[in-house]
Amino acid sequence: MPKPLDKLISLTVLLGAAAALVMGFSRAPAPDMSTPAPATDTPASESVVDGYSDIVLGDPDAPITVIEYASMTCAHCAAFHEDVFHDFKKNYIDTGRAKFIMRHFVLNGPDLAASMVARCVDSNRYYAFIDLFLGRQAAWITPWQNVRPAEDSTLADLAEMAEMDIFLRPTGVSTARMRACLESKKLQDDLLRQRAEGQKQYDIKGTPTIIINGKVYTGEHTYEAFEAALKKVE
Repeated sequence: MPKPLDKLISLTVLLGAAAALVMGFSRAPAPDMSTPAPATDTPASESVVDGYSDIVLGDPDAPITVIEYASMTCAHCAAFHEDVFHDFKKNYIDTGRAKFIMRHFVLNGPDLAASMVARCVDSNRYYAFIDLFLGRQAAWITPWQNVRPAEDSTLADLAEMAEMDIFLRPTGVSTARMRACLESKKLQDDLLRQRAEGQKQYDIKGTPTIIINGKVYTGEHTYEAFEAALKKVE
């Protein structure tokens, strides 16, 4: 069974108030960290939506559009990624039947840090970093529990305290590169706006929230139920 992690740095820290928030959430066991983030074999492209860019996985002209609002620290998002997404990618994205867009619904400090790194480093490796953060949640989130922020701590400072740079090192991302990503006020604002706009447009109450051709998917998070919903719009 996944172990609960109780302490999380809240968004208030990231927005200027150095405080801690106690939150409960579950994580998978820590995986092997020796392998760099893999390269995705499906091309990604960018399209600008409401001032920020979506990174589209698959054929931009595919008839089915699946949007996922996710948190990098959400255990249910990690389970969906493992139990549903990989088969969906193989059967729909890689075959040109659907395209996929990940949007971030940021819940906390570690989530914002991971989301910023994924969006900042290299758009061609974006989905590889999503795989990394969702597939190895416990390995990179657990150290955040021991972070004690000072009044003037920045998000980059907190991430370095949590050894996020060490976690990222096998991918080729240096400490300086990580800090540069996390010091981007524009990127932080874009991601927080993406959450606000998603909540307004789709009334998101939790993650993951899946949108299929503009409609919120309310079925079970199993591949069989998800595929049945996809077949209805083909």
